[in-house]
Amino acid sequence: MARILKFTIEGLAGRLEPFSAVLNGDVNVFFGLNGSGKTTLLKILHSALSLETDILKDAPFRHAEVEVYLNRYQAAFVRRFTQSGQTESISSGPPDQLGSALGASDDSQTNELAYLRSIVSPQTDRKASLAWVTDPPEPEGARTGYGQGFLPISRLYRNISTTTGTRRLSDQELDSAFARGLQVQWTEYYADISKSITKAQEKGLANILEFFLSGGGRRKREKDEALDAEKAYKSIRAFLSRQPGFSHLLRSKTEFVAIYQKRRDLQNVIKQIELVEKQIDAISAPRERFRRVLESMFTGSKHLVFTEKDIQVELPENKQIGLSLLSSGEKQLLFIALNALVGGDHSLIIDEPELSMHVDWQKKLVATLRDLNPNIQQIMATHSPEIMADLPDDRIFRL
Repeated sequence: MARILKFTIEGLAGRLEPFSAVLNGDVNVFFGLNGSGKTTLLKILHSALSLETDILKDAPFRHAEVEVYLNRYQAAFVRRFTQSGQTESISSGPPDQLGSALGASDDSQTNELAYLRSIVSPQTDRKASLAWVTDPPEPEGARTGYGQGFLPISRLYRNISTTTGTRRLSDQELDSAFARGLQVQWTEYYADISKSITKAQEKGLANILEFFLSGGGRRKREKDEALDAEKAYKSIRAFLSRQPGFSHLLRSKTEFVAIYQKRRDLQNVIKQIELVEKQIDAISAPRERFRRVLESMFTGSKHLVFTEKDIQVELPENKQIGLSLLSSGEKQLLFIALNALVGGDHSLIIDEPELSMHVDWQKKLVATLRDLNPNIQQIMATHSPEIMADLPDDRIFRL
């Protein structure tokens, strides 16, 4: 887990006073007028998590201190960043001394193409690049960056080069590239889930072999381990129903119960199957929530189908369309939801999620993401009253 605990930024969008906040572990929404520094704030928080500094070039602030909690060390670390003109200086200090510094200029969202290129092909000249310093230093060999990252929803194609050679890509080409990237992300997530399921199955098989190879001695001494016969029958029937060609092995319920009550070895085998099934259900639960959430949002004639290879969009009469043909609001919802799904218990930083999104979806967005992944830390910047409508005051920060 990597998430933001608190921060102090000096000179944010020309402010004379430092801007500080202590963040919640679940939801944090920043709102303010255009030019108040929302986008710059999110870039700073993302950069502190990822240690990617190219996106901070020319950003309107002077100094930032961000306290990050890293669960792998069960400790908080302060990351400091100071820029002055074309040169940077770095300082250090303990986590409880967060804050100090100067002013800057207006918030900016210009030079879109330069921003996209900096994300796709970051500069490699580190002598002139900006740098964060972490205090206390992380242990040797630690990862250099954490967090799910910055999702500038107004720029859906942030990871796609907008040009090929001297030719600027068309909207259709960008849509296709975006759809491919989303499919790759889904495929990688599905592959990770499949690996976890395979490990659970292998462990269950090893436990069954252990029982037989050890003569069943240790298992026989374990009392109250066997499932109730009725529950055992339902469990093995459900298990065999998913195994093509094996469902015929299960006899009638009466015959099964008679055998089950006499055979201690069968009781232990089914107990292990039950444990594996529970692990698989837990592993698959986020994926099922993802399917349920999106199907509840995608009303009307469109129906989403999730396979191990891709996400398909079906229309009536079994017609299919590609993800590139979804509306911009549908793309954004799918994009945000998928990043929340794979985000684990890190931070998800989203800039203007409401763009192109229907007001009904805006009202549901925060709760939907919490339902989809209750462990993620949401950090958003928005102009939308609907996004904030049902949030308590302590989840809202005004710039």
